[in-house]
Amino acid sequence: MPPLFRRVHRVSGVSTRLGHNGVHVLPLLLATLPGTPVGFVVNRLQQGVVSVARDARSIGFAVSSKDAARLDRLTKRFAGGNRSAFLRIALDRMEAADRAERLRRLQAYGVRRAADRGIQQGDIESVVDRVLGRKPRG
Repeated sequence: MPPLFRRVHRVSGVSTRLGHNGVHVLPLLLATLPGTPVGFVVNRLQQGVVSVARDARSIGFAVSSKDAARLDRLTKRFAGGNRSAFLRIALDRMEAADRAERLRRLQAYGVRRAADRGIQQGDIESVVDRVLGRKPRG
């Protein structure tokens, strides 16, 4: 079995280690260790002390021949050929897209509600300041 970390790589000025499949493990570790300071995790990575236990099970699904080629291409590009890592990345991105869509709908709802109450876009900051008990801006 290859080692969990094989080399040091610089990302945004921070040395992190890559997993044996070439996937950056820092985001995975931060997601696994919520509330842990980034510096601590990076330090532990540099020492080669951190290991990530993963509770995994196989789930089968079928793809067309056309989609299989796309899957292979994207898996190589984004996860170093590791389909499990690719699926985790895809899940994270789909959740982010879902959050963004829900935020867009919430913002549209807020705009409609403000319009129903006669609140203009320019008045919103003063309303927020009043509700939060802050001094009005400029």
